[in-house]
Amino acid sequence: MRETVSAGRLGGRYLRHANPARTACFARSGLSVLDVHCKAHELDNLYLVDTSFFASIGAVDPSLTVMASALRVGEHILGRLG
Repeated sequence: MRETVSAGRLGGRYLRHANPARTACFARSGLSVLDVHCKAHELDNLYLVDTSFFASIGAVDPSLTVMASALRVGEHILGRLG
């Protein structure tokens, strides 16, 4: 009998995706899609606040870090709106 693997789970360990959206201060390099505030270089109103901007994810659940990042980015957006 074959063991089935549910989506997002492999051998008792959860899979967490990270770093499909590289971050850099300047868009000139062409290697990044986000600035340091997680805002897309090409779109003025697009922010990514998930694990896509993480360079890597350790052995622990990144949920609290994602929440802290969302608060930081939210404060930045409030500052932009005045």
